[in-house]
Amino acid sequence: MNPLRIRIFQNIRFEGSGAIAPWAVARGHRVDTTHWYAKAPAPDVNDYDWLVIMGGPMSVTEEKEYSWLAAEKRAVADALESGKPVLGICLGAQMIADVLGAPVTRNRHKEIGWFPIRKTGGPAAGAAAIAGAEGWPGRIFPAVLTTFHWHGETFALPLGADLLAASDACDHQAFAWGNGQAVGLQFHPEATPEGIAELLRNCSDDLRPGPFVQDAARIKGEAKDFAANAEFLNELLTGMEARALRGRG
Repeated sequence: MNPLRIRIFQNIRFEGSGAIAPWAVARGHRVDTTHWYAKAPAPDVNDYDWLVIMGGPMSVTEEKEYSWLAAEKRAVADALESGKPVLGICLGAQMIADVLGAPVTRNRHKEIGWFPIRKTGGPAAGAAAIAGAEGWPGRIFPAVLTTFHWHGETFALPLGADLLAASDACDHQAFAWGNGQAVGLQFHPEATPEGIAELLRNCSDDLRPGPFVQDAARIKGEAKDFAANAEFLNELLTGMEARALRGRG
């Protein structure tokens, strides 16, 4: 297998790609990161095969406070228009939705910690329309997955997107768009113990009492939760890898 060129968009110093980069390196792929918060230049869309957009504490609407957001959105739009696979996680999913014209708004609850998501029961969840005859990525979602969350906002579904998962705190946890070209996840299957420790160090002010805000001890996670998320992440990335390889020709 010829190595893919994977581009990571990182939005804040302490929120990197988690388990994604190690997975890619182990598969022999090249990983490059654009550090938008450090005012790095936008990459040429022809210089990568697959885009992954990570999270961050800012809102996609805060372009005045974070001057690079507008340039990042243009780069995301370029990737989508080029037909390349795009994976967005948390803020990254919200950015895909925003670029595709769907609003990003405050969620009814902050959701911080390990909570279950459920595969949506509607016909779109397993429909062949999501990504061809295999029904990917809808088919990789288990009925229930306890996964990691750290968000206070939510995305509306872009026109033509399929809803893949929901939770008690958030109606829109995952979507696929463009016949599976773009996948947006509000949750964090890439979370590692080290990454969660960084969030606790830098975003502890978010841990105000609420029905879906756990304490620091539970937020650190358990081995079984990390294992289940690693299995899900592997299936998701493997599916996107296959798409990227097909698209490269």
